[in-house]
Amino acid sequence: VISESAKPLLRKNVIQNNQRDGIVLILNASPDLGTNNNPGSNSISNNGRYNLYNATKNFISAVGNNVDASRIAGSVEIGNSQRSTPYSSQSDDLSANDPNIALLQKWELTPISCASGSQVITIMMGGKQYCVMPHPDLTANSYEYNQSNGNLKALVNSPNRASRPKKEGL
Repeated sequence: VISESAKPLLRKNVIQNNQRDGIVLILNASPDLGTNNNPGSNSISNNGRYNLYNATKNFISAVGNNVDASRIAGSVEIGNSQRSTPYSSQSDDLSANDPNIALLQKWELTPISCASGSQVITIMMGGKQYCVMPHPDLTANSYEYNQSNGNLKALVNSPNRASRPKKEGL
């Protein structure tokens, strides 16, 4: 846990197999986990809930690390082509008038809080990360929605890299 106004420099660490989260950022924490000019070279994997959980309002750069993008929550730049812009987590109010929540429900997916302790599938839509209950049609851990063609594409670090065809929009 990195808290308060701490600004540690983390390089070449192995943070894995924790029961809960790998790295958690709270309050005004602003660690240096890696930049384009100075990659982090950290291995952050196989943690119970999130590998990296940014609960601050700050944008965090974590470039050049070995980390599964589907297991990151909060505004984090990891510097690969799949997440070149930060994604914020969905609101915990799943009944809000969010058209993406309505679309997930139309696809017969069950949106849940990204902060839940259960296994979730993440879907990047419109600059936000949405979490849904596991579904037999979704074989990867993380997807990106392409609004122009209506397809979900499994992200690089997921087991299935193929694009998924629409299922009434899925």
